[in-house]
Amino acid sequence: MMRVMRLQTRLAVLFAVFVLATASLAGVSTAALDDEETVAFDASAESAPPADAAPAPAPEAAPAPAAPAPGFPLTGPVLGSGSRGPEVELLQRRLIDLHYDPGTPDGGFGQATQYAVWAFQKVNGIPTSGRIGDAERAALNNPFVPGPQRPDLGPDRVVVNLPYQLLYLYTHGNLLLISHISSGNGEHYCVAQYNECRNAITPVGDFAFGYYHAGWDHGPLGDLWNPMYFTSAGHAVHGSPSVPLYPASHGCVRIPMQTADRFPTIVGIGWPVAVVG
Repeated sequence: MMRVMRLQTRLAVLFAVFVLATASLAGVSTAALDDEETVAFDASAESAPPADAAPAPAPEAAPAPAAPAPGFPLTGPVLGSGSRGPEVELLQRRLIDLHYDPGTPDGGFGQATQYAVWAFQKVNGIPTSGRIGDAERAALNNPFVPGPQRPDLGPDRVVVNLPYQLLYLYTHGNLLLISHISSGNGEHYCVAQYNECRNAITPVGDFAFGYYHAGWDHGPLGDLWNPMYFTSAGHAVHGSPSVPLYPASHGCVRIPMQTADRFPTIVGIGWPVAVVG
């Protein structure tokens, strides 16, 4: 009987040695074998976090889309005649976007830019200082958009607004240009060459462009740049080096020189022009 028990003990020891040797050869630790049942059969325990583990952080919210860049900085220095730099160029490009004509956007605040700022200020009900301050910066970001002027004339037309001293140019029914102007000053004048006297009035009514003179047209009342005539009496829309804030002409509609360079390339003979009083 004792021999049988010793034999059984030896067999148990040999069996344990065999198991340990096999596990070692297979690269499995005894600790792994201790947890084999859990690892092999309790799949939910493998994927679940420990009971005392901190909860995983919630995913971060997607960043909100950036607000659209304003049309022009809302704050900054006062800009005016003689100012230079990137912000002046940005101003010029913004004015072009809004259908004004500051000339080439070169970063220099010259006379052409001042004329465009005057027009912008008039449209937006801001005193015509010719400078860009807080009121102008706000309006550049939220500009007043004028309604269609005299759409009854057709999709291609020019409208001169005498009370506001503004010119509107439409092509294909769309507003293309808003320009500062200077019209007739109302004064009485005489032309000795023609032996006649007149009042310097820009006539109100509906007309059409009938004649265009390229370049300078030298006349008894002065020199007109690229004039486009709309009456038989010689009233024209033309460029002038001087387009002040007040009516100053003999009856023609003065526009800035750089605008007069563009004007005849857009407007054609026969186009309707309305002068509104």
